[in-house]
Amino acid sequence: MKKTAIITLVFILFISTSLITGCKLFDSSSSSTGAVTPLSGDNDPNAKIRRGAGVFIIAPDSATILAQSGAILELSEYAEGISLELPVDNNREVVYSLIVNNEHTEAQSIRLFHETAASIKASIYEQHHAPLPSTDMTNTRWGNLEAKARVEENLRRQFRSQSQRSGAMGSLRAVPGHSNENLNDAVDIKIIADGTATTYNNITTKLRKISEHAKFFVDITCSGTYNITDDDLNHFADEFESFIYPLFSEHYSPVQGVSPVLDVDGDGKLSIVFSKEYSRLGFAGLFNPADFVSNGNNRDMIGVWAPGYSEKFHGEYWRAATRETIAHEMQHAANYSAKGFTTLEAEWLDESLSVGVEARYRKLRADAGKTTLSGYNETSQTDSVANDNRFGSWLESSNIGMESWAGAYNHYGQKGLFNYYLYEQFGSAFIKAMHNSTNLIGKQNINNLLTSQGDGRNFDQVVRDWKTAALNEVLVFRGLIQKSQITDPKHKYIETMFPAILNTSAAYKLTKDIDLGNGSADTYVNPGAAIFFKITQPAAYSGNNTFRVVSEGYALSLRMIRLTSN
Repeated sequence: MKKTAIITLVFILFISTSLITGCKLFDSSSSSTGAVTPLSGDNDPNAKIRRGAGVFIIAPDSATILAQSGAILELSEYAEGISLELPVDNNREVVYSLIVNNEHTEAQSIRLFHETAASIKASIYEQHHAPLPSTDMTNTRWGNLEAKARVEENLRRQFRSQSQRSGAMGSLRAVPGHSNENLNDAVDIKIIADGTATTYNNITTKLRKISEHAKFFVDITCSGTYNITDDDLNHFADEFESFIYPLFSEHYSPVQGVSPVLDVDGDGKLSIVFSKEYSRLGFAGLFNPADFVSNGNNRDMIGVWAPGYSEKFHGEYWRAATRETIAHEMQHAANYSAKGFTTLEAEWLDESLSVGVEARYRKLRADAGKTTLSGYNETSQTDSVANDNRFGSWLESSNIGMESWAGAYNHYGQKGLFNYYLYEQFGSAFIKAMHNSTNLIGKQNINNLLTSQGDGRNFDQVVRDWKTAALNEVLVFRGLIQKSQITDPKHKYIETMFPAILNTSAAYKLTKDIDLGNGSADTYVNPGAAIFFKITQPAAYSGNNTFRVVSEGYALSLRMIRLTSN
């Protein structure tokens, strides 16, 4: 026996068009579409609608659409008020997920509550921009990411500004002397001295390891807690030659036909410099474009930390973070090289590519049966794409837009998750073309590739589908759905992206959980971001099954999914 509940979704917003689409979350082949007439003659998509008109329209076929297991109801981009008919079984719990996307460039307040709650009132939030998450960076696996991001942005600005002045940065020219460097040579190298990225220290390093495609230099002051053993260097050389370099050489275009990173010093090898100075600054690694030029180090190089950033950063825990850092920083160096040092990729996408290549590196290690320590509880396990606690950090604090960048843990996690989704959806050639783009950056870079190599979706549509895929990954480890149910490839990952251990903590559930008749939520959604809800009609509930979502501001889009089987 079924009854129909009226769910009123109230938006105080205006957008020029309206679209309500019904389809199966698990099957993209069937859909029905109904058009909704705009309620205002004002066609300015940035205009706010006057609050309190109290006019609602009925979404056609919503009860029919959401009666099916896995059904998805999509409301896109216009309504002053929408009423939805939601079928709910008597004496049976029915669960839905709801994704609320903010399509505008300003943050908006969102209020979701049951109709029997307090009367609708304006809930105006003074804060229109999200605060940065107050993450304790002391023991995070990749060090102080926020401080590192500030330094990287300073380096980017300096390089851009100075390179525009003729000769200010010196020249990109080969120095044949680097080809003559030998094992155990003492080599002086300049590295940044502080978080401003404006002063440098000269350090003396020892060339302690040479592999086919890399040189490993170690700061001679790395002793005691900062000590790096020959076994450590052998490990990194093996990882670099077995996994990291092949990943780049096979899937990223060589610069001048030689290497994914411009071989500016003519030695055919990437210089990897270990120093306790990076540990002191809290940086797991750093790529500085100024290292390439003649009045810098004139060396294609990346810097990485020594052990000792904190008590836990020794042995395999330090090794795991450091080998992934080498892959991460090599992507930055390769990206700059591919763009000819003239076009700088949007920082959010550059970091997305770097975290994405880390995930692909872990997949190669997993396929080879390599072990590592869990980023969540430090137990030994086979490596995996999911072994990145920055991914979990995004679950804890997901209210960030895709094109935003703050250098915080959750930003790295979100961008990495999205990049791996792009890799699974469109393949390695797509990522390679994105990496090698020399004239378009950021969203325009991706949109251009979607036009030529995509499946008909644009950037915004792909981001919405990624949010659904990410939510589904969470619902899987929470036991609310089975991955085998999801047959629409746009709404799922192939790889497992979150380890099962996350289900032991409510911090990683992603959704705000609301029971009809017993709960409400007052929150905000940032530009380009989404808020995720899990809405439950309890089996024993017999009251009014109406709830409202009230927004203030501009465009929102909704995606509501029935999770409970018929």
